[in-house]
Formats: sequence, C-alpha cells, structure tokens
Amino acid sequence: MQRTLVDRLAQEVITRLAKPRVAFLWGLGQVPNKPLEAEAFNAIYYLPAESCFAPLCHIRPCYFLDRIGDLKKEVKTLDLLVALQVPPEVLQELCFAFPVSKLGLFISYFIDEKKPVIMDLSIVRERCKWDGPMLKLFESRLEELRNLGVAFLDKKAPDEALHATKGESKNLVIRDKGWLTWSDVSGLLVRGCDVLVLEGNTKLTPEALSRLRERGIRVERGEG
Repeated sequence: MQRTLVDRLAQEVITRLAKPRVAFLWGLGQVPNKPLEAEAFNAIYYLPAESCFAPLCHIRPCYFLDRIGDLKKEVKTLDLLVALQVPPEVLQELCFAFPVSKLGLFISYFIDEKKPVIMDLSIVRERCKWDGPMLKLFESRLEELRNLGVAFLDKKAPDEALHATKGESKNLVIRDKGWLTWSDVSGLLVRGCDVLVLEGNTKLTPEALSRLRERGIRVERGEG
C-alpha cells in the first residue's frame, strides 16, 4: 500500500515537471481573485515589486521582479510569457530596444531567448490614441516586435482589413501580421465574416485554426 502511494506521488511529480512553465506577468499588479486553473501547463505568477502589494496567499507560486537577482537566468527556466497590463512606458522600452525597467528587461529576455511572448495592449490602447503618421509609426513598431515572435492581445482592428463580398458574407483579410493567437483573431472578427484570408507572413496558432473551424469560418491563403 505504501509503495503504491509512493509510486503514485512520484508519477504525479514527473507529470507536473513535464508540463510547460508559463509565466504570467501582471504589469500593474492587479492579479485575479483566484488562481488560473489549467491542466496543460504550470502557471508561475510575477509582479513588479513586493513593496507595492499586500501578501497574495491565493496566488502561488508568485515572485516579485525586484527581488530576483538574475532575470535572464529566471527566464531560462520558463517556456512562455503572458504579459498582462503592460504599461505604455514598458512597450516604449521594447519598441526602441532599450529596456531599463525590470518589466522591460524580463520581457526582452524572453524575446532574446526566442521564447513565445503574448502581450496585452489594452492599457496602451486606452491611454494612447494616435491618428495619421503617428499611428502608422506605432503600428510599424508593433510589426517589428511581431517579427521577433511577439503576439499581441489587441482588440483594435485595422479598418482596411475588412472587405465586404457579394451577398451578406464578409472576408477578413489580415496582411503581414506574423503569428496570431485566437485572442488576436477574435478581436478582429465581425458579424457575418465567414472567410479569413491570410496574406504575407501572417500565420495562425493551432488553437486559432481550431476555433475558427468550430465557428464555420474558412481560412484561405491569399497573395504573398
């Protein structure tokens, strides 16, 4: 009986160690009320600074970037980063390839290691609104990060991407956006869209392809 229990515990430990270690970075420290429940990966939580927050007993394991001596070494132990509540100044550091803050350095080390990064742009879109040349410049900076493997959680859909077709259906054309997650694509979909056309270097993650099929949306490869 005791041997069976030991074997079962050992197998559980081996199974957990084999799962990907996904880092969830909360840029403003506004963590959820309960931990994420996922069987496919091990969630590791990170906050900017310990001095800013009360003890978070419900979030474990949780680490503070200002208490980690070697961020680059820490990143080597992780497989993927989900950066939420990213402040505009941190995105600015990344766009200009000159990270100086702990947040900026942490994210940049994932990019240097060529590990997947999913970055939330909601705060940036709320605070910073541009038009004309400035908007084009900003989008070009985002495109550079996409080419480095960064996927954005971004609800802003380019106006020129939507094209009406004959009848009631609509095509959504996405051009040169690199890898896109389901969150990226879902923010672009509009009512009546039944065809998604990928052009240039645009590619979809397996989850995005699966969810589009479930919704009856056909994916086609366009020009380029």
